[in-house]
Amino acid sequence: MRIAVLGVGLIGGSLGLAAREHVEDAEVAGFGRDPSRLRRALELGAITHAAASVEEALEGADLCFACAPVGALPEQVQVALDAAGADTLVTDVGSTKGELLRLIDDARFVGGHPIAGAETAGVEHARADLFEGAVWYLTPLPHSQGLLYERLHRFVVDIGARPVALDADTHDRLVAVFSHLPHVLANVLASQAATRLSDHGEALRQVGPSFRDMTRVAGANTAMWSDIYRSNRHAIVEEIRAFRAELEEVERRLDSGDVAGWNDRAREDRRELLETGAEGEAVHELLLTVPNRPGIVAQVALELGRAGVNIVDLALAPAVDMRSGAMTLWIAGDEQALSASEIAGFRLFTGKAQCANCHSGFAFTDYAFHDIGLPGDDRGRGAVLRLEAAEHAFKTPGLREIGRSAPYMHDGSLATLEDVLRHYVSGIVDRPTISKDLARGLELSDRERADLIAFLGTLTSAREPALPDEIVPVKIGPTTPAAHVSTVSQDDKAFHPTHIALPRGGRLWIVNNDTRTHNVRVFDPALDFDSGAQEPGETVEIAFPATGSFLVFCGIHPKMELYVDVAP
Repeated sequence: MRIAVLGVGLIGGSLGLAAREHVEDAEVAGFGRDPSRLRRALELGAITHAAASVEEALEGADLCFACAPVGALPEQVQVALDAAGADTLVTDVGSTKGELLRLIDDARFVGGHPIAGAETAGVEHARADLFEGAVWYLTPLPHSQGLLYERLHRFVVDIGARPVALDADTHDRLVAVFSHLPHVLANVLASQAATRLSDHGEALRQVGPSFRDMTRVAGANTAMWSDIYRSNRHAIVEEIRAFRAELEEVERRLDSGDVAGWNDRAREDRRELLETGAEGEAVHELLLTVPNRPGIVAQVALELGRAGVNIVDLALAPAVDMRSGAMTLWIAGDEQALSASEIAGFRLFTGKAQCANCHSGFAFTDYAFHDIGLPGDDRGRGAVLRLEAAEHAFKTPGLREIGRSAPYMHDGSLATLEDVLRHYVSGIVDRPTISKDLARGLELSDRERADLIAFLGTLTSAREPALPDEIVPVKIGPTTPAAHVSTVSQDDKAFHPTHIALPRGGRLWIVNNDTRTHNVRVFDPALDFDSGAQEPGETVEIAFPATGSFLVFCGIHPKMELYVDVAP
């Protein structure tokens, strides 16, 4: 593996030493502004090559670590990306992420922050074991490349650190609490104590170990910490306000003398914080099948991170047809594992009960419209499409936070999950439009029903979900190069391929190789097309008389999208 390190100080030098010790055949190219520091890094073995430019350092690199101060990181990361190859992952080691990720928009970038360091600086103090057991936060972009994310994750594990995926805003709020606020308080306490004790000539000799411990980081590297304070000022200010409120509560307790419980709680809180993630915990393997689309690995990692799930390791294996892939995750801790009943429910969900036919993917929905046999005259999607095949069809709801969404079904007619299971076992109204994805003749024992409900219970988080501080727009459009073909197939609720190119006046034939009815549509000022019901085995023909880019989709399964580029 070839690694580029931009900025060979304590962190950059330790990265090089750790890579050379733990990664087979590691080559480390270092670049920095001070040639004497690079020579010293070579002497110490932190790098194997001193590069004369960023471009030279990045040549053939698998990973690039940007180790500049926080204020210089946006420029350094962008320069690295400009010099990097298509298969190079660029990351950073800065302690704030929000501003950086708002400025960088490249699928080859994943933010990083190792919670490791020392009071000393410079490559002279670099250590190969600096990251042993340390948490290493990873903050991918929504569209960061999965295979590159896996490479970085594996490297972090190899050098002994524990990768944890977080979104940038959550990361900045966390480090404001456990890193930045302590520095603020150390500065304040040191200055306050100096003011109080200024009249005592032997002041420093009189202070106790508690004061020394609390103020150890006071006045830390001004250039570096000024950047950090400015970059994360909003989160730090919020924590200062919360801290002020806590101090007011302490003041009230001191006035009343009610301090014993407060002190005991603080001791227990500290113990729990420091003992979290202790070594020796069990590791469980989890296998996921995910669609092969940009950002899916980052999405899974971030959601697991938000849920407090520690991914010890991960591996990716794309399917032969490249339409989907397997993610194997190794999860730390018995508390993250499902109970026997929940596991049995998951097997029923994906097997006998056939729930996963429609409730698939990360959000547990195929976003399609199905007639599931609910009684009543509501025509559902059929009234919108004016299509008999879509009569009584309603959109599959996602199951995330299902415990908070009762009552169930589009009309709220089923009050509990027990009522929902009862419907699928014995309440389905038989109609010609019943979804082919629906399990028919389903029989579930009381034990099986209890297991299914136990599994569904795992899809609701312990805390009320909160909206992110910033809504990031998702880019839509083709994700693969256009294929020069005129025939497209439909299979398993998807077009194959999903992006094609045609000449002006060209014709497209869409063959339904699926077991489901489809409805091919184009809504565009230059072309308005509606195939009506396209039954399995039928072919739809579309002529494209105008140039431009067109979106072809299915009215019944709207996530089915085909992009057609028509050239002059």
